[in-house]
Amino acid sequence: MNFQRNQHCLKCNEEKPSGVSEIEIKKGDWICSKCSFINFSRNICCLKCNTEGPKRVNTNEVEKKKGDWDCPRCGFMNFASNKNCLRCPEPRPKRRTGEWHCPK
Repeated sequence: MNFQRNQHCLKCNEEKPSGVSEIEIKKGDWICSKCSFINFSRNICCLKCNTEGPKRVNTNEVEKKKGDWDCPRCGFMNFASNKNCLRCPEPRPKRRTGEWHCPK
């Protein structure tokens, strides 16, 4: 089973059948120049061939979902489910934007 975004089978490299619908690439996502794998905007290197990705992705172009957070140490955008930053070992901040502690 391959993700819709994959243009070739990740196991055998067979080309994607022509009848399978194309994926919508979100803002900031990038296509690897070496292997044509579609990577999420937060990936610093290709998940398939490990080729270095674009030097910088403009954070205004990255589509965040509710609960996603930026690492206070390195600025990497993490999914809400990440307890630690995927780029550096920094733990997720205890408070997210808009959260607050009760004074009582």
